[in-house]
Amino acid sequence: MNQKRLYIIIATIIVVIIAAVAWFAAQSNTSQSTTASSSKNKNLTYGIGGDPVSLNPINSNDLWGLKTINMIYSPLARTNNDGTVTYELAIDIEQSEDGESIIVKLRDDVKWSDGEGFSADDVVFTYTEKAKKENGKYESLWISDEPLSVEKLDDYTVQFNLPSASAAAVNNITNETYIIIPEHVYNDISDFSVNDLGVYPTVGTGPYVLGSYTSGSGLKLTANKYYYGGDVNVDTIDVKIISNSDTLKVALQNGEVDIASISSTDIADLGNSDVTSYTYSAGGINYLGINSEIITDSRIRQAVFYALDRDEINTGVFDSKDYYLEAKSFLPSDNAFYYKKTPSYAQNIEKAKELLEEAGASDLTFTLAYDSSNDIFVKEAAIIQEELSEIGVTVNLEGGDGDTILAELKADGTTKYPLFLRSYSMGNDPDTYKRLFQTGGASNYFKLANSDIDDFFAEGASTLDENDRKEVYNALQTELADQAVIYPISSDKGVITANNRVTGVETKNLYPIYTFGDWAALDVK
Repeated sequence: MNQKRLYIIIATIIVVIIAAVAWFAAQSNTSQSTTASSSKNKNLTYGIGGDPVSLNPINSNDLWGLKTINMIYSPLARTNNDGTVTYELAIDIEQSEDGESIIVKLRDDVKWSDGEGFSADDVVFTYTEKAKKENGKYESLWISDEPLSVEKLDDYTVQFNLPSASAAAVNNITNETYIIIPEHVYNDISDFSVNDLGVYPTVGTGPYVLGSYTSGSGLKLTANKYYYGGDVNVDTIDVKIISNSDTLKVALQNGEVDIASISSTDIADLGNSDVTSYTYSAGGINYLGINSEIITDSRIRQAVFYALDRDEINTGVFDSKDYYLEAKSFLPSDNAFYYKKTPSYAQNIEKAKELLEEAGASDLTFTLAYDSSNDIFVKEAAIIQEELSEIGVTVNLEGGDGDTILAELKADGTTKYPLFLRSYSMGNDPDTYKRLFQTGGASNYFKLANSDIDDFFAEGASTLDENDRKEVYNALQTELADQAVIYPISSDKGVITANNRVTGVETKNLYPIYTFGDWAALDVK
C-alpha cells in the first residue's frame, strides 16, 4: 500500500467518524427538544355526561352547557359555599341604601382571549342583551315585571338601575347572570336566542378557549394566554361526551378520562382504581314533581306525598349518609333561608287513604317519567312505585331520554306525565327559584299558578331587611308545601372523580353546577 492511498483511507475514516458524531448529536438534541416540548404540553381529558344544549352565554341553562361556558368566560364575582364572595372581573360591588341601584367597579388589567381589552362597554352590552325577554333567560334581571338597566359611568365602572328596590339583585347580577361576553366580537349578532353563536375559537376572559365542538363526540379547549387569573397549568383539555355512566366509569378506571362528575352511587364501583373522589355541597334538590293541571285536586296530590317514606327512598338510593342531605323544602337544608318547620309529609298511610276517600278518588293510575340514564332516578322510581301501591295507586314507570322528557314537561297543555322525577340547583338566593314556581315561570314544570306563591316571591325580592326576608320565605315554603306539587327527596352532594395524576382539586374550588370555580388551578403530573 503506497503512502498516498493510506492517506485517503485515513481521511475517509475521519469523515465517517465526524458524520457519525454529528448524527448522534442531532438525534440527542431532537430527543431533548421532544422531551422539553412534551413537558410543556400538558393535556387533560374531561368526561361529561351529555351534549351541551346551548353554548350561548346569554341563554344557556343546561348543565353541560353551563359547565363548558364556565371554562371560557368569567363572572363579575362568585359566591363561595361559605357565603363569602370572590371577586373576578369586579373589584367592588355596592348597593345603595334604598336598594334601587348597584355600582360595580371593574378590573382594569383584563384582556379578552384575542388580546383586546376588557371594559365597562362589555358589561353594559352583556346585561342589555341578557335582560331582553326574547333572548330566553331574562328572569333574574327583571324586577316587578320590568327589566333593570345598566349604564357606563367610566371605562371601569358601571351602574345598574333597578325598577324598584331588590334584595336579590346583587346575587342575581353577579351569580345568576354570571358571565360577561365581548362587545367587539358579538356586536353584530341580531339574534341571541339561538343555542350557538357560531364564533370559533371563542373569545372570553376565562382560562380556556373553545376551539371546536362536535356533537356526540366532544370539545377541544386550549389555554387562554391572556388569562387574568395567572398561569393556566394545563395547555389543552379534551372534553369527551360519554352519556352512559358505566362507560364513563370504565373510562376513569383505564385512564381514558382524567376527571369527571359522577353519581355517589358509582363511587364503590371504582374500587381500587387509580382515582380519587371528592365530595362537595352541590346545592341541589332531587324531587318528585306533580303536574297540577293533570292532578288538579290538591287532596290527591297530598295523598301521594303522605304515602311516601323519604328515609326509605334515600336509604334505598345512597350507600351512605355522607353523600346526601335530607330535603324537606324547595330550598336545600344548608341554604341560609331554609325553614326547618316546613311541612314535610312524614309518611302516614291512613292519612293518605282518608284524603283519597275525601276526594272521591279510587283506582288511580299515574305515569311516572324519569331520565333512565340517572341511576338515582331509576332507584327512586322503583321505590315510589311500590310505596304508592300501598294506597291503591298504580304507577306506570316510563324511563327515557332526559331531554325528550323535559321537552314534554315544558309543553303547554301536556297531559302525558302526571308524575316526574327531576333535580335542580338554582343558587343561593331564594329569588332564583321563582322560575320554578311562579305562574308562567320558564321552568315551572308543575304548571303551578297560584297568586299567593307569586306574591311571596315578589315580596321576598323587594324586602331589604334580611330577618324580614326570612319571614317571607318561611311563609313561602309553608304555602308551597301545602300546594303539594313538589316532594323534595334529597340534596345529594356533588362528586368529582379525578385520576391521581391530576393535582389542584380542592373543595374550596368546587361549586354547584359549574364544578370548578377556576379551571386554571388544575395541573397534571
